[in-house]
Amino acid sequence: MNLTLTLLLLSMLAACSAKQIASQSASASQSANPSSNLNAGQSPVRTPAADPEAGIGLEGIPLRSYEFETVTTGSNGAVGDRRKARARYYVEEISGARLEMVEVPAGTFSMGSDPIRNAPLYEDKKSDEQPVHQVNVRSFYMGRFEVTQAQWRAVASLPKVNRELDPDPSHFKGDDLPVEQVSWKAAIEFCARLSRATGKTYRLPSEAEWEYGCRAGTNSEFAFGQSITPELVNYNDAAKRYETPPKGGRQRTTPVGSLGVANALGLYDMHGNVGEWCLDVAADDYVGAPKDGTDWKAPARARKHNSNDVRYARGGSWASASEVCRSAARGLEGAELKRGSVGFHVVEQRSDPKDTRD
Repeated sequence: MNLTLTLLLLSMLAACSAKQIASQSASASQSANPSSNLNAGQSPVRTPAADPEAGIGLEGIPLRSYEFETVTTGSNGAVGDRRKARARYYVEEISGARLEMVEVPAGTFSMGSDPIRNAPLYEDKKSDEQPVHQVNVRSFYMGRFEVTQAQWRAVASLPKVNRELDPDPSHFKGDDLPVEQVSWKAAIEFCARLSRATGKTYRLPSEAEWEYGCRAGTNSEFAFGQSITPELVNYNDAAKRYETPPKGGRQRTTPVGSLGVANALGLYDMHGNVGEWCLDVAADDYVGAPKDGTDWKAPARARKHNSNDVRYARGGSWASASEVCRSAARGLEGAELKRGSVGFHVVEQRSDPKDTRD
């Protein structure tokens, strides 16, 4: 694991242990689940009180902190360890909705899947997850939760940048449910409107940023370990890959963060619930992929479907079998496609004075 990321995760765990001496307030514990105690008209995203110990982030932005729970799983799905940690974040308020943006530190990780090491679990890993390669990722901020329908509606009410947005596109309705049935191009418009309104640069994550944020310092199949369970992730535990129609599972989205566990960076629903759009153009494999964490704009081995306008939705969804939800798994989707199982996380990039790369 990259030294910077290792030290940050250790400091997060140490800070949490110290804080457990004092009792946590009820409002702080409820903040991990934005769907708890919702009244009509309230925001679906809960924001804990500002934490003076959280400090200052990139470019001098003041940060807050929140406590979260994460777990470790074995190959049989058993939860071997539950632990508390803290993450730092800032709040973006827009048109009555709030986005909580979590600090993701710079680091290096192994991107992709090793078919030999992981063969006992998933023998049908696709070649587009190979070769495994080292990627250096700059610091960035990522949404604590998938973009909700309330947040989508707030941004859709802003003036158009390039295209119209349906303010209520989702199949499953609920303010604190993730927005879905939004195309990649609609998600790009969402980010453009949010950026213009705030003066910041909001966008979809690159595939490297997404996988780095999902793995949260791990190299296992999932951020929690070698397996997932329906108690931890909203996926289809009865499905077989490529089965249509899917069988089993909850058969719908769940409120963001409502299953109560995050990965080691404090990010929720990186596995399952809805697949998450990434910036990159689709490619046959990782040969020649960027090593600096940026998106792949013109891969030499680009997928040729739909005039090259094919993108990736990562993380799997409520309809997906577990192998589709793996940290390394890549799901191909047309950029204009709208599914009730695809939404997105949003990221925001800031310059890091400690990052000396060209």
